[in-house]
Amino acid sequence: MSLLNEQENCVSVIIPIYNTETYLYHCLESVRKQSYQNLEVWMIDDGSRDQSASIAKKFVQMDSRFHLIQQDNKGLSAARNVGLDHATGDWIAFLDSDDRYTKHTIEILLNAALSAHTKMSMGSFYKCYSNLHKKTTIHIDPVHLTDRTALQMYFIMSRKKIDNVWLKLYQKEIFEKLRFPVGVLYEDTYILSHILDIAGNCKIVDEPIYYYYKRKDSITGDSKNMDSFLIAILHRWQHIKKYHPQIEPYVKDFVLENTCMILGLSYLSKNKSLWKRAVKSFRKAIPNAALHSFYIKMSIILFRISPLLLSQMWCVYTKCKKLMQSARL
Repeated sequence: MSLLNEQENCVSVIIPIYNTETYLYHCLESVRKQSYQNLEVWMIDDGSRDQSASIAKKFVQMDSRFHLIQQDNKGLSAARNVGLDHATGDWIAFLDSDDRYTKHTIEILLNAALSAHTKMSMGSFYKCYSNLHKKTTIHIDPVHLTDRTALQMYFIMSRKKIDNVWLKLYQKEIFEKLRFPVGVLYEDTYILSHILDIAGNCKIVDEPIYYYYKRKDSITGDSKNMDSFLIAILHRWQHIKKYHPQIEPYVKDFVLENTCMILGLSYLSKNKSLWKRAVKSFRKAIPNAALHSFYIKMSIILFRISPLLLSQMWCVYTKCKKLMQSARL
């Protein structure tokens, strides 16, 4: 049963924009055509050098719910913070300008939060490669989480791509005093543990509500940015250690799994400084880790033989995995 009241629940959709002219029209159109209409849309053009601003201006002219703010390039976090400073809705949603919503995204997420009386909701998503004809549905286990520690545990243990802010809907009060860290890449990984603790609860539904586009020029998985990713996952470890020490063994598993990737990427890019820091972080996370997966257990065995061997084996494993994925597509 729908509990939506469009007079009482305005949703602010925040869309940072930077050089995404190829994708932007479809992104904005997916918001304009939402089945739930009580929206305000804050587009923050972060110094784009292509035609993105021109596309955004057309939506401002077309629909009074759309607002455009233009600024010099300051990064994704700064752009989102500007959106938060201007948002007047009761709820907050984030959308990346190269992705798009399904027709019922806001309706599904808002109804889920209201029916469960939670401050946050989340759905499943489509992972798209080159176009909508090549996509994989990433299903998220539906659950109603009402405890902060259980909420943190759910996100640590999930092997799906849910360490982001764009797949969710939030009560505005969550961001009353919270802002994204400026000048930090992988800001979603960095800030998520703080969001979860403030929210304290979450309703998760297994309905695809988002088209996530895997772009070749995305920062995710880029070896040049792995230094920032290492900082982000170590920050998350320290947050869990301080506020949820009972699940530290599981966040150590999270650190081990992601540091393994950093070892491989820094080895491929011949970034010796980063590789050495990753080795140190991996070694530090081993004691009292939960070791909940075979992958982590094997990684530790290989690491104890030789960190270099683990780095090389990660590269082989990843290459084989990509070949298998390409064959399925």
